[in-house]
Amino acid sequence: MALDKLLTKRKYMHGLQCLKYLWVTFGDPNLIPEPDIIAQYRINERKLVGELVQQLYPGGIKVPIEDFTNHIEQTRVFIKQHKLLFGAGILVNNIYSKIDILEPVDDDSWNIIDIKNA
Repeated sequence: MALDKLLTKRKYMHGLQCLKYLWVTFGDPNLIPEPDIIAQYRINERKLVGELVQQLYPGGIKVPIEDFTNHIEQTRVFIKQHKLLFGAGILVNNIYSKIDILEPVDDDSWNIIDIKNA
């Protein structure tokens, strides 16, 4: 299954702000322009903040995201092992979310931590 055909958290949040943008994301994604210099700066900053936050949670595992199917499967394997995860991929009913930090609390519960930079 291709990521571009799934409803993601990011697409959902964009859709809350602009339904037309959400439609274009699925209907004709070529109409969406490449990020300008400011948007690219924010993307780079978000990545840097994510890397810094990982230092606050030593021992966590960064789930590889290069291959979508493998990303979902690796997340499942690590969850069964009750590991602290960075970038866990969850897919339920064609809705996909990548979780910044998935932290085991006890045998049956997890903290989902969403990282934001100002």
